[in-house]
Amino acid sequence: MCNIGYTRGVKETIGAVCHHTSQPLQAALGSLELLLFSPDLNIEQTRYVNDALDALNRAAKVLLLLQTMDVDKLETEDYPSAGAEKLKILRLDL
Repeated sequence: MCNIGYTRGVKETIGAVCHHTSQPLQAALGSLELLLFSPDLNIEQTRYVNDALDALNRAAKVLLLLQTMDVDKLETEDYPSAGAEKLKILRLDL
């Protein structure tokens, strides 16, 4: 059974991250989508814009997953780090 205070803290942290990240993410996505309409983009530039859009859409998918996940069923996995301390991160099955 999960500690109620811990669960609340996790929910609040996830909520804050999603809230403060989604606005700039949507602004960047919108700007890049508009940029694709520019007749001045060459093929290479268009590819770079599309690569950036793909990366930002993956980030948006992570935010959506975080917003909809059941905090009571969270799983963690080891995160390789340079330090001696073993770190754990949330397991996100994308």
